[in-house]
Amino acid sequence: MRNQKKRLLRTPKYKIPIGEPIKMADGGYALRIKRHNGSDVEEISMEKMFAMVVKEAHDGA
Repeated sequence: MRNQKKRLLRTPKYKIPIGEPIKMADGGYALRIKRHNGSDVEEISMEKMFAMVVKEAHDGA
């Protein structure tokens, strides 16, 4: 098995790192996000991320 370099997803304009895109065991897609000053890692599905963005944008409007 070859060693693959982790690919970070970045914002288009300023190239700010967002997270590592991954394919989950169930076939869905997610972002693996690591806390900057620690070892905490969290995987958030695209469905969950989308729902969070919509909820926060709606509640803040």
